Amino acid sequence: MSIDDPAEIPSVVRGRGSINVLHVDDDGDLLQLAATVLERQDDAFRVLTETTVDDALDRLETDAVDCIVSDYEMPGRDGLDFLRAVRERDPAVPFILFTGKGSEEIASEAISAGVTEYLQKGPGIDQYTVLANRIENAVSRHDAEQLVRRAYGAMDTAREGIALLDEDGYFQYVNQAYADIVGYDRSALIGTHWELLYPDAHVDRMYDEILPAVPRDGRWSGQTVYERADGDRILTNHALAYTGDGTMICLVQEPSDDGGADGRGLHRNRPQLARPLDDLDEYAVLTLDDDGYITGWNDGAERLFGYADRGVLGDHASRLYPAASEAERLSTLLNEARASGTAEDEGPHVRENGDLTRAHTAVVAVDDGHPGFVAICRECETESTPTTVYERVLRDALDDVFYVLDTAGNAVYVNEPELTGDTRAELEAMDPVELFDAADRESVVAGVRHALEHGSDERELRLRTAGGEGRTYEFCSWTLPDEGGEPYRIVGIARDISERKDRERALNELHRTTRELLRADSTATVADMTVDALADILTLGHAAVHYHDEEASALVPAAWTSRVEDVIGEPPDLGPGSIAWEAFETNAAKHYADLDDAESLHNESTPLRSEYIVPLGDHGVVLVASTEPDAFDENERRLVQLLCENVTAAIDRVAHEAVLREREAELERENQRLDEFASLVSHDLRNPLNVAGGHLELATETCDSPHIDEATRALGRMETLIDDVLTLAREGESVEEAEPVDLSRVAERCWANVETGDATLDRVDDRTIRADESRLAQVLENLFRNSVEHGARPDEEFLTVTVGTVTGPDGDARGFYVEDDGVGIPPDEREQVFEAGYSTDDGGTGFGLRIVRDIACAHGWTVDCTAGSADGARFEITGVDVA
Repeated sequence: MSIDDPAEIPSVVRGRGSINVLHVDDDGDLLQLAATVLERQDDAFRVLTETTVDDALDRLETDAVDCIVSDYEMPGRDGLDFLRAVRERDPAVPFILFTGKGSEEIASEAISAGVTEYLQKGPGIDQYTVLANRIENAVSRHDAEQLVRRAYGAMDTAREGIALLDEDGYFQYVNQAYADIVGYDRSALIGTHWELLYPDAHVDRMYDEILPAVPRDGRWSGQTVYERADGDRILTNHALAYTGDGTMICLVQEPSDDGGADGRGLHRNRPQLARPLDDLDEYAVLTLDDDGYITGWNDGAERLFGYADRGVLGDHASRLYPAASEAERLSTLLNEARASGTAEDEGPHVRENGDLTRAHTAVVAVDDGHPGFVAICRECETESTPTTVYERVLRDALDDVFYVLDTAGNAVYVNEPELTGDTRAELEAMDPVELFDAADRESVVAGVRHALEHGSDERELRLRTAGGEGRTYEFCSWTLPDEGGEPYRIVGIARDISERKDRERALNELHRTTRELLRADSTATVADMTVDALADILTLGHAAVHYHDEEASALVPAAWTSRVEDVIGEPPDLGPGSIAWEAFETNAAKHYADLDDAESLHNESTPLRSEYIVPLGDHGVVLVASTEPDAFDENERRLVQLLCENVTAAIDRVAHEAVLREREAELERENQRLDEFASLVSHDLRNPLNVAGGHLELATETCDSPHIDEATRALGRMETLIDDVLTLAREGESVEEAEPVDLSRVAERCWANVETGDATLDRVDDRTIRADESRLAQVLENLFRNSVEHGARPDEEFLTVTVGTVTGPDGDARGFYVEDDGVGIPPDEREQVFEAGYSTDDGGTGFGLRIVRDIACAHGWTVDCTAGSADGARFEITGVDVA
């Protein structure tokens, strides 16, 4: 939980007597300066200091600390180690990383570890004003969040269901009581829309009647129907109101239950008048709210209309009428009941399966605090048409298994009793579930029940056959009605789909194996996984993987199944002249139905009789064999080929990643050297400079000397040099993620960031290029600064800098340029300007254009210095992806 806008939380900090700040930095002089300035900044601050992480952790054991400020780079354990250790102890205490080592990587790690603020050190004492504000805001936010947590804690323990929704209707918070009522996990509700919890028919009611009433009347209360996660529908006492910021508060209670066994479901939600009618099972009893929505449903209603209560609770009763014209009967019936207390009618209703049934309906208006109705229905007597489908079925003319069962699930007839090895008499005498795999027997019973309830059923089951093996059959069943319309037989067809299921299983397992292969970290692991898949998934027990060894000029065994070793011993190397080498060399699979007919066998007396060899590109081959001739059908060969294609891709990936790992290792070594250099510059040089700068600022308050100004300028010069050196070390890193960037927009922003004096910027055209925007901005700012500082002619007051597009001979854009109309750069110096430290200005660092070149190289671009159209300096950057 967090508060996103500190401006919207109370300033609880000002009510504090003090704010205890623990500041950790290995530079004692900097700690002393920071403590001095912070405590002068705000009397509430009490600054504690430590120079190591271990000492700071010990201090946390003895002192109450409201906020922690820590440097990043310290001997032993760094600031991120400290942050992680603190977060293990206290996930919420404010922690500000105040560091001279700034990078996106460190900032990202700090955010992941739970840092509160990330602030980079700078020169002078103004930075401590910023730090003081960050500390105060962080402590204020922390204190306010603690208050909010306590408030949420109180809601979490409430017995009523409480939910908070944003102005678009999405859940922001629900307490456990609310989640229990609707049957969802709390985490599953957060971020979902309230429509999830309502039957479709009730959603319109919420939009049309209930939600408009909340802003109009200030709140709304009444009863609504929820559809729980398990599909049950429940009636709830419901209240809605808005807070000042547009958040909707939702309070929910379940009505008290006078007789429900499970505390949930339909019967608890009926008006009191309806409950005594629950026992009248020959009647359909419905309860409706005042608008005609169904709020209750007994077992008799389920029998009459075919719906379980979860299928209708919350829907409008008009769904039980066959057409719009017939549904008007319901409106008339309810209006008559409102006027006189009771009303009756008789007419057609529609059942769940679409059949029509005629019923007599009596409606009673009730009002026990929630106006509504009780409707009592009874089916009128109708005649049924006898069905003679059973007699017309040509049972024994079917190729598949045909069966007839009675309503208890017992076999009456089976056309192929020999399938299971039982006689017809034995089949008809036994419990049919005994014929099925033990894991499928509950499904057999469920299928009979489903067919009787719904008229038909389809499912796949494992049937025990005469040979003792289990084979998968697809059973399609349907019921035959008697003269009264009641089911009296179940008939069906069973079709053997074992081979199809085996193929599906093998393909699914191969897909799973492929995903695992693509995660393998070595070719040895790939080989082991390949022979395991061939043996376990494709049941090809004699399998081996041979990799190509260039030095040995042979296919060397890498993995094989135990059955291979049982037959031929450890597999040999296979060189030129063998059938395996022929498949490898031609990169074509070879199938030998009978090895007796093959030429160039490595072992002429091999006990193997058939073999299939599939190359793995340049990596080797896979061999599958059998002691029987013609052992591999077309489907098996196709599956082996499919597996080998995936194995080849896995080996390619392993090889590619090995190369990448080596490159990454080299880059890591280079980056480590750069990092060590940057650490030396940023930590060992910048900290003393910052301390010196801070004390100089304090000295100006009590001393007036021109030597202080000279020292300040010298320190500023050093700070600029450090910034440029760090930039130079960082900007040579390759660009991983370029994105489309509006060159004109970035140029305008960069121009505003540079001290340009009277110079003007001219943009020739607008272009979109692919670049790292922050590093492109560094290029433009350095080029603009170079023009303004070095390009102005002594006799001219104004300078114009132009940004435009570089085009090739064919007119296509190749990049962009920055040029000025100033003094230009002599031809013999145009290469030197990119060298580190080269500068024509005593105040310059000589790194600006070197940084430009390094950033260009990191993008894969080329930068050249030439003369501009007005003989000024022109820098062309090409190789750019220009849209």
